[in-house]
Amino acid sequence: IRGEAIVVFTDSSFKELADLLAYDEGELNEEAEKELLMDVTNVLNGACLNGIGEQIETELAYSPPSLLGQHVPIKELLAHEKLGWDHALLVEISYTLEDRSFNCTMFLLMPGESILVVKAALDRLLEEL
Repeated sequence: IRGEAIVVFTDSSFKELADLLAYDEGELNEEAEKELLMDVTNVLNGACLNGIGEQIETELAYSPPSLLGQHVPIKELLAHEKLGWDHALLVEISYTLEDRSFNCTMFLLMPGESILVVKAALDRLLEEL
């Protein structure tokens, strides 16, 4: 299964996340911000993709996250010409923390050939019920 997992944090959620992880405002230089984003994104991607793979009985491999942009509108990140696909399955997963203002969104994008693999896995899963 091929695809992209994109995690989007708002500026206010990033500040909330830094506070939750006990970062002082003075500690958060540009490099520390990137490291924090990469670490949290890696944990979210791993947990989500491993869970999906387990449910559809397919091992999913993924590469370490990379930073596509900071303070960039999501529309620019998802520009058609950047992905190079004619169509894709989009799965949106929203994360929030109870009693906190933190939230982020993960977008899973899978191109056509991967959609067929996911469909076959889901069909197998449903037949077993």
